[in-house]
Amino acid sequence: RPATHFANSKVQGATIGNTAVAFVSQSSRISTTFDMTTQGNSSDRFNYYISGVAAGRWRAESWNGSHLASYTVSEESGLLVFNAPAGYVRLVYLGNN
Repeated sequence: RPATHFANSKVQGATIGNTAVAFVSQSSRISTTFDMTTQGNSSDRFNYYISGVAAGRWRAESWNGSHLASYTVSEESGLLVFNAPAGYVRLVYLGNN
């Protein structure tokens, strides 16, 4: 699969093989809900690496709002790592508690 670019007002990224890497567009860590869309077949899954997110708990949701998984980001890393299907993913910040 060729590398593809994806972007919106919150993130810039690319997919290479089964890996999706994105960087938050703003200079400070993001602590609000945001989404992104990667290209691929409905059966494709990506290992996502999203840099520049706030420490705390995050939830990944699919296009229809179904819960994919929950993740915790450390203050040190600011890196959200998860596995999810290709296509639309919404990331919801749940707070740092």
